[in-house]
Amino acid sequence: MNILKILAGLAALCAACVVGFLLFVYGPFMTPTFGDPAPAQPIPFPHNRHAGANAAAGELGLPCAFCHVFVEQSEQAGAPPLQLCMTCHVGLGLDKPGVQKLVEHVNNNEPIEWVRVHQLRHFIRFTHKRHVKAGVQCQDCHGAVEQMAVLTRVAPLQMGWCLTCHRQKEAELGVSPGSMTEDCWFCHR
Repeated sequence: MNILKILAGLAALCAACVVGFLLFVYGPFMTPTFGDPAPAQPIPFPHNRHAGANAAAGELGLPCAFCHVFVEQSEQAGAPPLQLCMTCHVGLGLDKPGVQKLVEHVNNNEPIEWVRVHQLRHFIRFTHKRHVKAGVQCQDCHGAVEQMAVLTRVAPLQMGWCLTCHRQKEAELGVSPGSMTEDCWFCHR
């Protein structure tokens, strides 16, 4: 009888250790999103000025893919190359501190260390290219960026949120074309 109590105690201790270890290792990745939803950027970038369509307010109405040139060919949309910014800013806004900082980075051949706003966990396989080709609008995941002076994460980017969208759009969730299976490895590495 004592041996059964000892074995039960050891089993409980082992289970507690395994759970504790898993929470220690994976706990940070189980949070819905991470980081500030609207982090300060090294240079203020008003998306509403660039992507908004109110010409009377000085908005340019540029499509997302004009600046995020990799969105249709890559997993990540990426920040635009600084030379693309200079296409317009070689003569525009040179009196503004943000544009002056941009010019300084270009002249010194230094990249701008943008702080990511929309970031998925390392074990998630996501490709912008696939979603853009399927007709998903940028605003579906990123919100009304064209109205944001400060880029802000508005969607939770959680598994349940993604699955709900896929189910509503009857999007593929498995490995065979047209299947509605929910194969974990389709999104998780």
